[in-house]
Amino acid sequence: MATFLSNCASRILNAWIDSGERLLAYLIEQVDAVSEFISADPLEWLDIMPRMIKICTNLAHLGVDFAGQLARNYNDSKQQAEELNPNMADLHGFPQGSWY
Repeated sequence: MATFLSNCASRILNAWIDSGERLLAYLIEQVDAVSEFISADPLEWLDIMPRMIKICTNLAHLGVDFAGQLARNYNDSKQQAEELNPNMADLHGFPQGSWY
């Protein structure tokens, strides 16, 4: 049980770290595009549209990455929980053959 909980805690921590890394990488990539968008001449909207589209597209990719990460973590957690059930049912080693 302790190993299961430790693994679960590690996976949660790693998921938060991965999310933070992806978000920071996205923000760093977008600094240049956003600065070009902010400093653009309002009369030159046709020139700035590709930058706006790139920012939106990258945001959509970030959303897809987060959704994929959440789905993978959910599936991994579900599989790990399913493996825990038979392990908890194995009462080998308990003095009275039960949890209590």
